Amino acid sequence: MGDIVSLRDFRKKKAQEERERKAAENRARFGRTREQKERDRREEQRRVDQLEGKKRGGALIPVPEEQRPDDPQPPSPKADDA
Repeated sequence: MGDIVSLRDFRKKKAQEERERKAAENRARFGRTREQKERDRREEQRRVDQLEGKKRGGALIPVPEEQRPDDPQPPSPKADDA
């Protein structure tokens, strides 16, 4: 015959192993050192600064409809041409 096992102890051990597995997964997923976090913040700020430096200043100038390159509607015929 097999060994006598307390089901309560078995459930507790199984739950503890599941918590340990989840904790290890979270450490791998979210655990980063302070230096890694600071490096990522600096890199993100550098990217934002570069993007801001490349933006053009001033308001957008509207382009007249007849000068738009990808006008989906063909020009309508004028009554004078007929």
